[in-house]
Formats: sequence, structure tokens, C-alpha cells
Amino acid sequence: LPPYLLENPNEEGASISRADLSTLVEEYNQIRRDRYEQAKTKIEASIPEGPRGKRAVTKDDFLAAGAMMLPEQSQYDYLANLPEGEVISEAVNEAMKLIEDEYPDLAGVLPKNYQEMDADLLRELIRVFNKDAVKNLTGDVFGRIMNSS
Repeated sequence: LPPYLLENPNEEGASISRADLSTLVEEYNQIRRDRYEQAKTKIEASIPEGPRGKRAVTKDDFLAAGAMMLPEQSQYDYLANLPEGEVISEAVNEAMKLIEDEYPDLAGVLPKNYQEMDADLLRELIRVFNKDAVKNLTGDVFGRIMNSS
């Protein structure tokens, strides 16, 4: 991550605390965008062609693959491509709420206080996590980031 994303007392609003970064990393690991994409690709390929074409992928398909089917508004691509005029913190808070609605076991677990973060920084973090370079990383990348900070 770029150094300016970590705490910098000289630039208010342009930094992120280690606790906030840890929360974001934890959520990213928990939701596991890469696992979602991999599961989606594998599930779609495994659905047989029927007389009316392939059936739609279901939440049960994802659960069987050990992944979560995220609502569209909770997916990184959606959040990363929001127009600049949209309030990003509201969109991320809503994304967490939608995930909790879909998976009641997560109710009250996911943070919904993203309005406390600087909006530009939050938008940039989402865009960083949505880049192909990050999507294609393997192993405990975020653990290595946290240990090297």
C-alpha cells in the first residue's frame, strides 16, 4: 500500500490508522473477493446446459463451493465504479448491511461506520483492493502487509 495510506500526523484526512486498515483488511479477508470470483467462475462452468440454456447461479451453489454470493451492490467492482458524486461511505455501509441481510449469521458483525473515514481515502482503498494486481495475489498477503508495517 502507498505510504500515505498509513498514519501521517502531518496530513489530516489523508491518512488511515492501523486500526482502520486492520478492519478493512479483516473485512476484505472475510468477504474474500477472490474466492467469490473463483467460485462464480467454477460454478458457472459446472452448470449443465439445459433445453432453455443454463440455469442461474444460486446462493446454495456458492455455499456448496465454500463461498458467499454477494449482492451486486456489495461487490468491489460495483463500489469501485460508483460515480464520484455518490457518497462512498453510505454505499459501503449499505453493502455491509446487504451482506448481513443475506447472511443472518453475520448480523451485527460487519462494520457500518465507514462515514468516519475520509471519503477520498475510502474510495482510493476500494479502488486499490479492486485492481488486478491485488486480485491476483495469493497467500496471506494482508498478513504480510500488517507484519511489515
